[in-house]
Amino acid sequence: MALASITGRPSRLTLVCPTFDPDLRQYTNDFSQENFIGNFQFGKVYRGIYEGSEIVVKIWEKDNPFYKVLPGDNQRRFVDEETLGRYFWIHNIFHPNLPEFHGFTLDRSHGQLAVLYAMNPLDTLHNLLQKGSLSWPERINIAIGIASALEFLHQIEDPLNPPYLLCNLSASHIMIDKDYKPVIYDFSMISGGIVTDRRELTNQYVDGCHGYIDPVGARPGAWSEKCDVFSFGVVLLGLITNKVYTEEDFTSGKPSVHEWAWGEYRQQQSDSGKHNISLVHANIESELLFNSRDGIKLTNLAMRCVEYDPLKRPTMKQGHGNSLGIDQIPPGDPATGLANKLSDGHKAIQVFSYEDISALTEGFSEDNIIGDFQFGQVFRGKAVGKEVTVKIWKVPEFTCVTCEYERRLWDELVLLQHPKFMSHPNMQKLAGYCFEGKQLAVVYDLKPLDTIHNLMVKDDFTWLQRIKVALGFSVLLNFLHRPVPHRIQYLVRNICAAHIILDQDGFPKLLDFGMLAGGILPERRFEKFHKPLQSGYVNYYLHYGPWERKIDVSSFGVILLSLISKRIFVDKEGAYKWAEEEYKARLSVPDSSKSQCSLVNHSFTTERGFNSGDGIKITKLAMQCVDTPRCPTMKKVVKGLMKLHAVRNYGDELGVKEMLS
Repeated sequence: MALASITGRPSRLTLVCPTFDPDLRQYTNDFSQENFIGNFQFGKVYRGIYEGSEIVVKIWEKDNPFYKVLPGDNQRRFVDEETLGRYFWIHNIFHPNLPEFHGFTLDRSHGQLAVLYAMNPLDTLHNLLQKGSLSWPERINIAIGIASALEFLHQIEDPLNPPYLLCNLSASHIMIDKDYKPVIYDFSMISGGIVTDRRELTNQYVDGCHGYIDPVGARPGAWSEKCDVFSFGVVLLGLITNKVYTEEDFTSGKPSVHEWAWGEYRQQQSDSGKHNISLVHANIESELLFNSRDGIKLTNLAMRCVEYDPLKRPTMKQGHGNSLGIDQIPPGDPATGLANKLSDGHKAIQVFSYEDISALTEGFSEDNIIGDFQFGQVFRGKAVGKEVTVKIWKVPEFTCVTCEYERRLWDELVLLQHPKFMSHPNMQKLAGYCFEGKQLAVVYDLKPLDTIHNLMVKDDFTWLQRIKVALGFSVLLNFLHRPVPHRIQYLVRNICAAHIILDQDGFPKLLDFGMLAGGILPERRFEKFHKPLQSGYVNYYLHYGPWERKIDVSSFGVILLSLISKRIFVDKEGAYKWAEEEYKARLSVPDSSKSQCSLVNHSFTTERGFNSGDGIKITKLAMQCVDTPRCPTMKKVVKGLMKLHAVRNYGDELGVKEMLS
């Protein structure tokens, strides 16, 4: 089978291969020991030959002796790397110290994943440092190349997205080709840019790169550029000292390279009282081309990079074409001048088998079905000692987008484990998830009442309950629409009554995030491969431009009209059309005026908490929302709802303080 690449070079082709074993075994001589290069954080790398050219084959593995790989994790990493590779190719983003992607293979049935790079590999930096076979000029060129690549990733200009962070730079993740050019080849934990922004997540893998991960920023889940700087500092220490750190070293309690370096550095300071300290290995110092001044400068730079306080570390920004500040740059093309174990957060999320999901819902009993959402069904569930809500995706046999439904699950897991979302009163609380082939599900720690879709037309769904839903959901949308520097606003894009569920206290929760875009997620405003479940909730004309906040405001206006009118709007009956006709009918009544027009269902007028002025105000607000060209912001919507008589007089009963907390 022909393999495809995404590079656009004449010698390459483009594809995601559907099969795994036949081709990769052929390319790697049946994964022979002779072709085995080494381990990376989540699998193995091999040398390979494809059509006479040398390649590197990187394979993610399900099992690892040092940490547990949760279901779906490697698939997510694979999709991120594929997305990144294609994006770089399409936008002609290239750097000599980043790999040239050759192709990707995905075997869904066996969960086997691989990426192929067009590269002529010598060995990983980890292995070469252990052998002590690199010359001083080669070490300098390698250091400059790595620094250049990191600066490039940190500096890619994108006003809507944060910088790219590698998050797992280590000597094992740097391949040295036969020209001694370093290539950073693993992006399994990459954050930012066009992929998910994971800087503030608590569920990051920090094991598997022991000794290289920043113990200050990364472990608490506060990733930043300075974490990559720390990792670079450890790599630089390895280059000048020949020291590497392994998982076995960590298991045995051996001090890390940076811990050893600080001890040695301070000891030399204490002994000599000098600041011109060098940690360069004696064998390297004896080389003919070694420069002692550069050894001191690289030592000082490495120690600055591994400072305990991230604020004291430098950035990767290059200065005057030489980011290392050394005097003697070796000849060649160093690429200068170019632009636990799991953490506690991830442990708390339970992994369910599909058998577990079936048991929670009593075999997906019809009695437990709450309703449909855009991509599947929602069930009531019973776990040990409490009731839960179970959402199950119905994955079709074929989709146009690689891992389309899996991406929706990964996006949701990221969002619901982000501190800002976890603390919001109108967001679901995630209890666990299921990822077994095409069996995808999430379990919410929520005792459900019902969806708004099911409650909307019921007479026992009171006026005050409806006001509570309107205000609570508007607060959530306002939270999502808030501008954040270097990110676009969150856009839900598929708001409808079936996607809002109430807990037992009547607070609304967003049920589906399947089309959410922006924020920490990739920017997907132009993706239209799925229409909303009920197009009666979306202005028709918004399908033909970039997705923007107006689509959410318009959909919220439909929800508002439904709440006050006891109507569910379907495809052929747009909310705005119905409301306009109702306006005209009511204006035809003698002595009526548009300013006094209310679309509130007459049955509410006798209910507790109802006020005729509220009916007029909320009708006007709903009509403003569905009037797309002139729709208000959600901030103005919240302010408008806060002025209602019902909110001012029944705020404690409605739980307004809890909504706004």
